[in-house]
Amino acid sequence: MEEAEIIERVLEAGIRLGGVVALGAGDDAAVLRVDGSIVLSTDVQVQDVHFRLDWLAPEEIGARAAAAALSDLAAMGAEATALLLTLVGRDGETVERVGRGASAFARSLSVPLIGGDISSGPLLAVDVVAVGRLPAGWHPWMRSGARDGDRLWVTGRLGGPRRALDALLDGTPVDPEIRTRFAAPMPRLAEAAALRGADFDVHAAIDVSDGLLLDAGRVARASELRLDLDAAAVPRMDRVGPSEALRSGEEYELLLALPEGSDPTAVLAPTGTEVACIGRFEAGEGVWLDGVRTPPSGFDHFGSRA
Repeated sequence: MEEAEIIERVLEAGIRLGGVVALGAGDDAAVLRVDGSIVLSTDVQVQDVHFRLDWLAPEEIGARAAAAALSDLAAMGAEATALLLTLVGRDGETVERVGRGASAFARSLSVPLIGGDISSGPLLAVDVVAVGRLPAGWHPWMRSGARDGDRLWVTGRLGGPRRALDALLDGTPVDPEIRTRFAAPMPRLAEAAALRGADFDVHAAIDVSDGLLLDAGRVARASELRLDLDAAAVPRMDRVGPSEALRSGEEYELLLALPEGSDPTAVLAPTGTEVACIGRFEAGEGVWLDGVRTPPSGFDHFGSRA
C-alpha cells in the first residue's frame, strides 16, 4: 500500500472541515480562523512503551492516542478545534488502521482531522497534536492556580487502567469493564464545557495521565501549597484496590481545585460523570495522604514506575 493511499483512507474516517477550519488536509498546511486564544498540546504513543500490539487492536491504539491529546485540552478548560496526526510504522495496513481509529474517534467528538504526516519506521508510533480554543475573555485553567482552602475534586472512578495493565503484564484474564477503561479512555471535554458555565471558578486543573498522586502533587507544587488527600474518598472501580486507584495512569480524568463550598455535582450531572471531593489545599508543601507525607509516585518515563 502506498503512502498517498494510506493518507486518503485515514482522512476518510475523519472530518475534513469544521466551523473554524478554513483549509483542511490536502495542502502543505491547514488554516484555522480562531476568535480568542489558541491552545495547543501534543501526545505521543510508542509501541512497547504505551501499548503492545498483542494487547490492543490498531484502531484502539489510534483512538487512545487521540483521547490522550484531547484530554490535555479538557484539563485547560478549552474547546477542541482540530487534530494533527503523525503515524510511523513498518506495515502500511497497520498504520492505516491506527490512523483510521484516531480519526474516527475524533469524528465521534466532532473534532476535524486537518493533517499530519506519515513515515516508515522500526516501531509503531502515533503522535497527535490537539488544537483547542478559548473564546475571548476565557482564561486557561493552570496547575498553579489552587488557593489556600480550595478543595480537590476528581471526576470518574479510578484504578481500571492500572488493574488492566497488571493483568496484561501477568498474562491473566482482564475483566471487560476494566479493559474498556484501559483501551478506550474518554477525554472529559463535555465536563470541561459544563464547568465553564458554572457559577463558581475552577482555580486549577490537570488530567490524570501519570497517576493521581503524581498529578495532584504537580498541582500542589505549582501552586506552592500543601495538599491533604483522603484515601477513602478516592472513587475507584469495582475490584480495584486503594493503591491502584492512587497510582493508576492513563485515566484522563480531571483533577479540579475548586473554592471551598463549591460543589460540581449538579453541574456535571447532565454529562453522566461522577465527581468526588478527595482533598484540601492549605499553606505548606507536599502531598499528605491520611496525615502522612507521601511521595507523589506515578509513571515517569525516565524515573520511578511505582
